[in-house]
Amino acid sequence: MPSRTAVSIPLHPQGYPALGLAARTLHVPTRSDASSSVLRKRLESWEASIRGEHTFEMRSMERLPLHVATEAAHVYAALREQFPVVAPGYVDVASRQIEEWYKTSKPENQPLAVAVTFESLQPLRDMTMYRMSPTAVLSGVEDEELDLDLLLAIAEAAESLGVKDVWATGSIDICRSFETKRSYTELMRMRQRVRRPHKTGTTAAIQHVLSPFSYALVHEFGHLVDAELQMLGPDTTAWVYGELSAALYGIKHPRVEEYSKHLVNYPTATGPGRHAGGKARASSLRSKALNRLAPDLGRYATVSRDELFAESFVALFAARDKDLRLKLCRFRAALQASGLAVSRRPGKQS
Repeated sequence: MPSRTAVSIPLHPQGYPALGLAARTLHVPTRSDASSSVLRKRLESWEASIRGEHTFEMRSMERLPLHVATEAAHVYAALREQFPVVAPGYVDVASRQIEEWYKTSKPENQPLAVAVTFESLQPLRDMTMYRMSPTAVLSGVEDEELDLDLLLAIAEAAESLGVKDVWATGSIDICRSFETKRSYTELMRMRQRVRRPHKTGTTAAIQHVLSPFSYALVHEFGHLVDAELQMLGPDTTAWVYGELSAALYGIKHPRVEEYSKHLVNYPTATGPGRHAGGKARASSLRSKALNRLAPDLGRYATVSRDELFAESFVALFAARDKDLRLKLCRFRAALQASGLAVSRRPGKQS
């Protein structure tokens, strides 16, 4: 009987300091008596010190092996330090919810992670500068010009999802493959299977230098960054996507009306882009992206504009191709100029 191929689990308990994915202001203990449950409490308290109240949950961290938990803490905190306005309501690092959402799919066909974004909360955000629950925002409001029935429906729908804060960007659920050494090993073995090369010569996902866990976390956090970008309005969104277009296509300043050159026009998961037009134009955009973007970002990035942004966000930090990282510095600068990212991270905690 042939032996199974030996695989090793990635070990990154210190995060990725060289990639900017290691915490500076959160102390992550590495002592032999450290525990994942204590680390969860420490991380949630750190988040509370930033937000001013305890609304964030790092769910299921106590179920992770310590080396995965410390990696998660480093990568998450580093992302929050660099994108302080992007505030998840929760991150579930061993989510049973994913299994419920995708229970009709085989385990190997279920996603590594899922992000849910809260753009619908924008009207409630406009009514307060404070971190409040959706229904609390509406208490005492009697403005006759407001559609209170619509706002109440938005608030109730949000709270049914467990939203505690109208300034939360969304939530992240990561699958349970990282919960035990055995399940992580099986995931690694599945990912290392030799597959028939795609006819285009491209890979399914971007080639990166992260562990599967950190890739999933960074990718889904990228979706939350994109959600906050949408809430800044169409002009800012178009400008940032224009800078991403310029970086990936190697052009100077694409105009929004140049639908084939400006990625704000790329079809989203829910509909056409800004100047995309009908199905024929959307199909043309996807075909061109497969030829021009898939070699750098992988075929998954060409599925929709949402995935294109998230894979570009991963590439910004961790593309195996260092030249691609350099090209995306323009994208990073746009995120900073829009107010989504800081230009200088807080100093390292002593």
